[in-house]
Amino acid sequence: MFKDLFSGRKESPTKRPQSPPRAPSDNPPPSTEQIPLPGMRPLNFELPRVLGRPSALIIVDECIAHLKLLAAFADLRDTISQSDGLFGLYEADHFHIQTPEEQKTKITALVREKRWGVYVARAVSRFEKWFFTLPMDGPGECQGATTIDDVTSNPEYKNFPQWKNMVIWTMDVLPPLDVLMVWHAYMLNPRDYLEDCLRLGKMSVWTAGMPWEVVNSSIDSSSFDYRPGDGARERFESKTSCSWDNLHDSPYKIVACPACQTNLQVPWVQERPQLGSIKAPFENCTGYADRGFQIICARCYFKFDHERLRVVKFLNDMEKLANLKIPMPGTILSLKGVPQTPVRAKHSVLFPSKLILNCLQNKLRAALNFRENPGASVSDIRDLIEQALKSPRTRSTANGSISGQLTREEKIPVRRMMSRYWDNSSPFALDLIGAVIRQGVFIGKMDDIDWLHSPTLDFTMERIIKKYRRFFRILHSNTEVVAVPTLDVDLAWHTHQLSPQRYFTYSVTMTPGKFINHDDKIESSKLSDGFERTAKAYEAAYGEIYSQCTCWYCEAIRESNGSNGRFSSNRENAIAFHDQPDIPSDPTKSPHISAHNSIDTRFRGSRDISLLDPTALKLQYAHQRATRRWEKRNKKKISLDTDNDTGAASRAYGAMAMVYGCPVFVPLYLPYGPDPSINCEMYSCNPLCIPIEEGEHADCVSGTCALDAVLGACEAGCDGGGCSSCGSGGCGGGGGGGGCGGGGGGC
Repeated sequence: MFKDLFSGRKESPTKRPQSPPRAPSDNPPPSTEQIPLPGMRPLNFELPRVLGRPSALIIVDECIAHLKLLAAFADLRDTISQSDGLFGLYEADHFHIQTPEEQKTKITALVREKRWGVYVARAVSRFEKWFFTLPMDGPGECQGATTIDDVTSNPEYKNFPQWKNMVIWTMDVLPPLDVLMVWHAYMLNPRDYLEDCLRLGKMSVWTAGMPWEVVNSSIDSSSFDYRPGDGARERFESKTSCSWDNLHDSPYKIVACPACQTNLQVPWVQERPQLGSIKAPFENCTGYADRGFQIICARCYFKFDHERLRVVKFLNDMEKLANLKIPMPGTILSLKGVPQTPVRAKHSVLFPSKLILNCLQNKLRAALNFRENPGASVSDIRDLIEQALKSPRTRSTANGSISGQLTREEKIPVRRMMSRYWDNSSPFALDLIGAVIRQGVFIGKMDDIDWLHSPTLDFTMERIIKKYRRFFRILHSNTEVVAVPTLDVDLAWHTHQLSPQRYFTYSVTMTPGKFINHDDKIESSKLSDGFERTAKAYEAAYGEIYSQCTCWYCEAIRESNGSNGRFSSNRENAIAFHDQPDIPSDPTKSPHISAHNSIDTRFRGSRDISLLDPTALKLQYAHQRATRRWEKRNKKKISLDTDNDTGAASRAYGAMAMVYGCPVFVPLYLPYGPDPSINCEMYSCNPLCIPIEEGEHADCVSGTCALDAVLGACEAGCDGGGCSSCGSGGCGGGGGGGGCGGGGGGC
């Protein structure tokens, strides 16, 4: 049963923001005249039983409930982003008399994105408070949390994911919609979520997963308003000291000074934030939700920013290691992403924890003392570890062995551990602000496709689950390739991951001993290459078109794979497919490649991806070849309207994308590329980009992996945990299996 382990601590009262609009969850009850969804029926969440055990897959009604939840998230984003004046962000403040209309549209989209970014940052803070009020329970020896002794000595460690206890969810226990949104994005990073639940003793929460039945009952099937009831509101407010409505919470965040630990009230945003340059919006803002956050402690006058708070996170984890023997993050799961007692106790993924515990903790404390070193950073941590790894004696001392030679299963966890601190000051394995923002791209696609209002909803979900099962087989049989889902497959995949224990069981059964990850960040060209190979494998195995779309990108992929060729076994299918009148061709609203996790290396100088990205040029050439082929067959001229001198596209390869309700024309719309709705400079952590040059801020410890690890592929072909530094920090997904994320898994 649900355990009451709330702390009950109260924060000092603070003023509230100015009369914000009410969130969707606070709307009045819907009119009785509202029309219910066509074909919507009462949903049944009873799992079918297979060989006397509940099915490890998913069911149609879970996918439908998931779509309802995504619709509620989409409505929330629209409401918040378009509430002019919220957080002091007024669109008209950034217009001038001579501002062109097209530029006004871009500015409006940027201001709306900033509103949403601030709201998400507040939501993540609220989620953190709520999450740590949930039951601390699990098979680990430290109040349920996993310890070093569990990993090295407990023969049942490998069975920890089969933990039987679970939280019993009711409507009265559900959190607000914004907190639920953060939890949803968190669970869609399955290895990170499992690692955190093991380290933090939240295995009863992990086992229970998303409570579909009570979530579905809390969402109106016509308006998608989220209303779990007064009991949920009262419980959340009394246990977390937060308001139910995000907008009614304090405009300040309580942050402890890293130097003297004095609690400071830090504004989420400064008063009337200024846009500045369109190319680097809000870069000069210094609120807690801004990338340029800075504050001076009123007591000790120490000046700190997000980077210093990341160092504090590391120090906190190191103290847990020293005092409670809780392993450092990134050092408890095997290279296949599962809890596994090491075959050789002295050579295991625990090596980074042992290195710090046995050799470096005193040096690290001294180097990260803010009074002695006010500029202490995560780079200092990296440098100390890097220096230690150059010493055979230090390596031997860490392992308690004669040999100082490091194995691959010791090197990769060093990078995985460091990935938890680049651009991430939260107690979790990844930056949840970026996770929510990236997941918002997928949510927007689902809202555009709008399967919920389809009269064939049930049939569509059955087809999606069938296609997902096939996709998983391809993922298993092509371990050297990143398998990339279409949006329909990804809906089923996401739904499955929201039942973590069931997904874990299915994954390690279908791909023996391997927990397939859902990579949160994949370099865009690698994502497109993976999609091309996945489509080819799917069509070869099942004789069906993989991507049900006729946009220029999907046509180019089919041309590259030979599906349109004269001798292709799928030629008749391709012709019949094009004759169907209901196949979408708009690249912004088609169920083709799922690219919410797409990120790009930082281009030096020009940002024109059409000139710098060979993948884009190759695809344009393939599409032009496909167009000529269809012209010959149909004896009809198709205008491409491109600039042959530069390779830049105009109408044929451009698209009108809706960005926070604003129509923005993208001259070269790449369905596999980062979404135009995300501007990296907006957030405290860059959600998209990765550095590609050695010496970058987030470049990990040298000597612990191959150079391709910087692009997220250090595990490729080796079932390890990849590392891809993001922006001025952050590590994410890997290769070796699943694109929108699966396979080898991320850091």
